[in-house]
Amino acid sequence: MNFDQSLAIENNENSNLAVGQNIPNPFGANSTIYYSLTEAAYVTVTFTDVTGKVVKTMTPGNMTAGSHSLNVDGSDMAEGVYFYTFTIGDNKVTKQMVVSNK
Repeated sequence: MNFDQSLAIENNENSNLAVGQNIPNPFGANSTIYYSLTEAAYVTVTFTDVTGKVVKTMTPGNMTAGSHSLNVDGSDMAEGVYFYTFTIGDNKVTKQMVVSNK
């Protein structure tokens, strides 16, 4: 089995972006991710499975500075481990989440 190095969990402490762990985790149908920006930015979020396949993309878009939340519907995702990556410009923050029994 080859490990895809792009799936490593990243956390850029010097970025404009702070991302919390999804709550609840593990989750079935719905979970919330809280994040904050120190300045306005365009935000995208990708969800990948353990093989690196993108299974979902969410685009909150242009967000103002401050605290925000993103509601994730996991009802269309199979049980398993996933990674979510918030991207603003060249900055990325990746966290792990688990989808369990629905």
